[in-house]
Amino acid sequence: DEAMEATLRGLGFAVEKTGDALATTVPPWRGDVAREADLVEEVGRHYRLDRIPATVPAARRAEGLRPAQSRERVARQALAGLGLTEVLNYAFVPEAVPGRPSGEAPPRLANPLSAEQAVLRTSLVVPGLLSALRANARQGRHDARLFEVGRVFQAEAGGDVREERRLALVLCGTAEAHWSARAGAPDFYEVAGLLETLAARLGHEALELTEAAPLGHLHPGQSARVRLAGEAIGHVGALHPGVAEAWELRGPVFVAEVGLDPLVAPAEAVRARAIPRFPSVERDLSLLWDEGAPSALLVETARGSAGPLLREAVITDRYQGPPVPEGKVSLKLSLRFQDAERTLTGDDVQATVARVVEALARSGAVIRGE
Repeated sequence: DEAMEATLRGLGFAVEKTGDALATTVPPWRGDVAREADLVEEVGRHYRLDRIPATVPAARRAEGLRPAQSRERVARQALAGLGLTEVLNYAFVPEAVPGRPSGEAPPRLANPLSAEQAVLRTSLVVPGLLSALRANARQGRHDARLFEVGRVFQAEAGGDVREERRLALVLCGTAEAHWSARAGAPDFYEVAGLLETLAARLGHEALELTEAAPLGHLHPGQSARVRLAGEAIGHVGALHPGVAEAWELRGPVFVAEVGLDPLVAPAEAVRARAIPRFPSVERDLSLLWDEGAPSALLVETARGSAGPLLREAVITDRYQGPPVPEGKVSLKLSLRFQDAERTLTGDDVQATVARVVEALARSGAVIRGE
């Protein structure tokens, strides 16, 4: 107390001690002192801040991450574990940028700091992640796999601004070379697979990819809309070559951008399952399918017609070319059957496969072999 009183008096404050408190009168030339915290600062500066021990304020209630925050952290860790690097970009961007998604109106700032920060971003990919790819390319680094979690903004009628949290990925160049495998360029299936892996890590069912509406920055023939539980949450696909050229990017660039809130929303709890006691049985079907039709329809048809014995249905091979007719593709649909209570017989499996074959034929598939 004596040291504090001496310090304040030395600075021109009138000090009067009343019990355990010090009542001070601020001198007229100290217009910057208006509250108790200002007095504390004056004493601390002269006592030396480095001599005051650091303490944590007392907690009055239990705190922690909210469920959505915990799941967002899981999403970040999962993507980092898959080999992507997280980046952070400013939410203020230029008004005119190449490839801004069509139909998006960026909200203007009333008092922008500069022309390069005149509006709020409407997408994480354009211009944020593409500018990060360009910055890397100008330094000679053409191979990059990046992701960002952030907020985007959309101008609405009446001057309102809608805010949305999103997650975006970009893949460019070749993967990091390794002696055990040849380095390869990314493709549509790799970036879609990253999203599917992330959804599975968060406890969701498989994502659904459907035909996408035209977007200004995506290749019209190599893009799809991403749906989760029937709800459209974003898009995935190849960057339009014209947009890639405008951003000085060489080679194919694949991007994805989805809403974050649907992904981190609570999913059905993952429960432990007993190790199966009885073996599974696998069957493959060779099918002819229209080139432009989604193969996911075949998987859905198999799951809907097989019954409870089917554990997995997945497309495992694709071939196009002679002797397959023009406009058709040859697909291999792999089916896995299992019962938790007994060993399946040949008749059990054959009866289930017959139902699947009949349903696939009705959907327009041509069965080439079993």
